[in-house]
Amino acid sequence: MKLELLDVRDLEPRYSTYIADNLCNPGSEMQREFRENMTATPVVVAFTAHPIAWVATHEWRGMQTLEAYTAIEWRRRGLARAGALLMLATWFLDRREPVAVFSTDCVPLARSLGFSQVCLYQRSGADWSLTFS
Repeated sequence: MKLELLDVRDLEPRYSTYIADNLCNPGSEMQREFRENMTATPVVVAFTAHPIAWVATHEWRGMQTLEAYTAIEWRRRGLARAGALLMLATWFLDRREPVAVFSTDCVPLARSLGFSQVCLYQRSGADWSLTFS
């Protein structure tokens, strides 16, 4: 297995399509980003023969984000944590700043990494609303 840090647009199209089809929540913004394969969003991808997990960050509403997805059979092995630590080590994420997350699964990950404030946003109709911070 290997971890690779790159921009979404630098993924080989077969990998970005695979991620969009297999490692994203249907209809999510990240699924669209992977499918379009044209954004500069930093992403860490864990590979075996194909992608098995990813962690991404970008600026959203003036905040940094932490987003991650791991294939079901690879969960609970620290892949999201390893990817997030790589993002921290390369200064794509800053623990001193609040971080927006969009899944209840990312809340404990962000807290375990020592972020100053974790803000959970959840979709409410066509927009996102702050659930807690």
